[in-house]
Amino acid sequence: MILFLIATLTACVGTRPPTPTVAPSPVPTQVSARDGMAQVYVPAGEFLMGSADSDSSAFSDEKPQHKVYLDAFWIDKTGVTNAMFAKFVAATNYKTEAEKAGWGVYL
Repeated sequence: MILFLIATLTACVGTRPPTPTVAPSPVPTQVSARDGMAQVYVPAGEFLMGSADSDSSAFSDEKPQHKVYLDAFWIDKTGVTNAMFAKFVAATNYKTEAEKAGWGVYL
């Protein structure tokens, strides 16, 4: 029986044409002149934000699901490290909202 199944599956697989794959389009990239960070381009477009009304595990502030349109933008490929943030703070004397409010401190 097992040999029959293997032979049948092999025959079926061999008769189907291969599924063509589409190569992904290259994503435009650039290096920010301001901080040297590598960035990728996100094209303008529309997406669904939030949860469907039928989603019983969604919180109320996630509803209603709705369409959102965003203009195109550039975003860094990687996050900012603590060392990068410390360099920025040293260069600009930046204060966080928490520090301005008196209940936070940057060490």
